[in-house]
Amino acid sequence: MSTLPVYIYTAKKNILNNQDFYPSSANNNEVVIKDFASFRNLTVLTEAKEASYNTINYNNVQSITDASNIDKGSKIIIRALDKANHNTIDIKNYSSNAADNAYLIMAYNEAAYNKIIINDTLFGVASDKREGILSIIAGLSNNAHDDTLIINNLNLDEYKNNNSIFIAPSAITGLSEAKSYNNTLYIGGNLNIFKNTFIDILAGALVHYEDSNNASNAAAPSDTSLSKNNRLILNTKVEARIINNFEHYYLIVSNKINTTPLLKSYDAPINISSEGVLALYTLKEQYPYLKNKEILILQSEQGFIDENSNTLNQEELQSFIEKMQKNKEDFKLSSIDKLKKMNLQKLSYEVRISQDGKSIYAKIK
Repeated sequence: MSTLPVYIYTAKKNILNNQDFYPSSANNNEVVIKDFASFRNLTVLTEAKEASYNTINYNNVQSITDASNIDKGSKIIIRALDKANHNTIDIKNYSSNAADNAYLIMAYNEAAYNKIIINDTLFGVASDKREGILSIIAGLSNNAHDDTLIINNLNLDEYKNNNSIFIAPSAITGLSEAKSYNNTLYIGGNLNIFKNTFIDILAGALVHYEDSNNASNAAAPSDTSLSKNNRLILNTKVEARIINNFEHYYLIVSNKINTTPLLKSYDAPINISSEGVLALYTLKEQYPYLKNKEILILQSEQGFIDENSNTLNQEELQSFIEKMQKNKEDFKLSSIDKLKKMNLQKLSYEVRISQDGKSIYAKIK
């Protein structure tokens, strides 16, 4: 237990004559923190020109930042000037009340094959204002690909401010010629969010801005260059203000049916692709309870758009979803550890679109 801020550097830039000097590489480093509590801030940082095969592991860790330190943050950041590849951040049984929570793997030229795994975690803000920011991004670069973000049993306490919670397997640092492709986001288990607190952006790719003093996130344009083969896998129900830049959707359906959708967006249209996949699965033992039932699977208060940002009406959306049903992708759900031992059955279904084009229903065959 520490009453002082804790900062751990595996590699760190140096500043000389107002210039930044980075180590040439930071590879194969491992940080393991277990059964530890910090009453201030807890930050682990790697900075180098290239960073590969680094692992940061938390287990049963707390960052208990009190109200007098609301200007500080608790972060895990792997930052490379050139490339950040094959890095892993693995967080389990973790809680943080810092006003600024950031969990990022980033590089200017390429961030690839990185993974962030978050299990049984609580994020909140200790200050009376309940204002803060949470950013979880597995690969942040102008060329972000094959990055994976896995979240299981996530608890989000009250965030009163807007633009507070950002979750994405990838992000870009600029819009010109940036690419995001073949990234994966899995969310499962229990997702508990404080009333009137929302995930602001849940995306295959978003935009991250950063200077020497501040960092912020924003929605990226809904574009094929930022969504190709990005996939969203859900084993729980999720709502967000903005959901975009996924091409493939894999939804695991429970027999606990009610009227709320599996995935819902409030503030912007969800972009879908005629080349994408919309696949439904369930546990084999639950299939008899789902057969012939109609389920609300996707809902967007602002409707749906295609690859070219054209709004889809009821008939067009019906055609899109029917095509997505038939499409196939070379991806195995068993590549997600949480799904390896699940006895999943793929579901056949009939599509029904609401008259206003905002809701997609599936009748299980």
